[in-house]
Amino acid sequence: MAHIIDENNERVYELTLTSETEDTSKTKAVLAKRGATIVSERPLEKIKFAYPIQKQGYAFLGAIRFSSVSDVDGLSKELSQDGGLLRFLVNVVDTKLEAELQQLRASRAAAGARPFRKEVADPSVLTNEALEKKIEEILN
Repeated sequence: MAHIIDENNERVYELTLTSETEDTSKTKAVLAKRGATIVSERPLEKIKFAYPIQKQGYAFLGAIRFSSVSDVDGLSKELSQDGGLLRFLVNVVDTKLEAELQQLRASRAAAGARPFRKEVADPSVLTNEALEKKIEEILN
């Protein structure tokens, strides 16, 4: 597993999880036991599965970003023993890439650049003039 190291010589990871309950204290305890420091946390939100997972139709989806000096190779085994988690995934976060993207967004906003997506007017909405013009075209 390739590791990204931040300025404190710690690796930054993101744990995305689906849980049966809204309580993530067991998961946080496992991370703390392994010496991880929680950087940020996305609040859990209730989601509906497209198909049942472990006989569950709904779950709570969330993410915990943490930094750790030690490897997380044994973390998945400990998390799988936690009975409340249905699924989880640990990703390495590229902090340099995130910083570059944030700078790019800030510079584009400061320059007054338009967003990447083009706003397209709804073609189903016609003004009165355009409607009269279409009627004249049809009648003539």
